[in-house]
Amino acid sequence: MLLGAASTRWRSFGQQLYGSPDWQARRKRFEERARDSLGGPTFDAGFRHGSTMNASDMLAYALDNASAPLLPDPQDMLTEREREIVAFVADGLTNRQIAEQLVLSHRTIEGHISRTLAKLGLRRRAQLAAWMARRRSARA
Repeated sequence: MLLGAASTRWRSFGQQLYGSPDWQARRKRFEERARDSLGGPTFDAGFRHGSTMNASDMLAYALDNASAPLLPDPQDMLTEREREIVAFVADGLTNRQIAEQLVLSHRTIEGHISRTLAKLGLRRRAQLAAWMARRRSARA
């Protein structure tokens, strides 16, 4: 979020980090580390959110006096169908079993799971099931 906020502030000066190649290289390195750590979709959502912050919200967030809201709930990035499929994955159903339950093709289910993994910055079905299990236990 702070990278997004800072980028917006720097654009108001007309040039990122005063055009310094050294500072730009450092920023790029830190941005890549944040993207790798958070996953692309989460990083992008945070960057976009930060770019909408005004100066006082940015400073409050940076100083941990955040009145600015946290990142949007990752589940809000999913369609209703994707949330339904994630629940089946968490219940241990295979793609074929999910397809039978929803009267969809196996390929359609694969596509939904692939897009869901990408949106959440995950790589495997097991991570998806664990993500849903954590959400369920947090609600309980």
